[in-house]
Amino acid sequence: MPFAIKITKKEDVQALSKEDISNALHERREMLHNIFSEAGPDLDPAKVNVIEVKDGADLANQIRQRHDEINWLGERQSYFDELERIRRENDEARNGPAGPDPKIWAPHDGKTPEPQKVATFGELFTRSQVYDAAKRRGERGAYAP
Repeated sequence: MPFAIKITKKEDVQALSKEDISNALHERREMLHNIFSEAGPDLDPAKVNVIEVKDGADLANQIRQRHDEINWLGERQSYFDELERIRRENDEARNGPAGPDPKIWAPHDGKTPEPQKVATFGELFTRSQVYDAAKRRGERGAYAP
């Protein structure tokens, strides 16, 4: 069974479109599946009909070649996947909000409560019970004269 998409060397894969990559991957995976199914667990080359093989060494070479082609195609598919991921990230950033929390940047129409201001460490301390107790006792800080 000849392949619809011919690959004789790794460089051939670089010229393939995204659709051709997908089709070539499918073809080769099916071919390997059929070879292994026909050869059986003992990998008997005499049982293989899906391709023409002379002997066990030829069968092993055919399997390795299909495996190499699948790896090359997978690398090229990763290239297209990466470009797609970059496109999605760019679209999200371009069309997305101006920041991670819309409570900070979204306009308030009076119906939506204003966002809570984040307190500083000093503000949190002066609101604490420890600070109140110290003030009531009239204690001064260690640095006070």
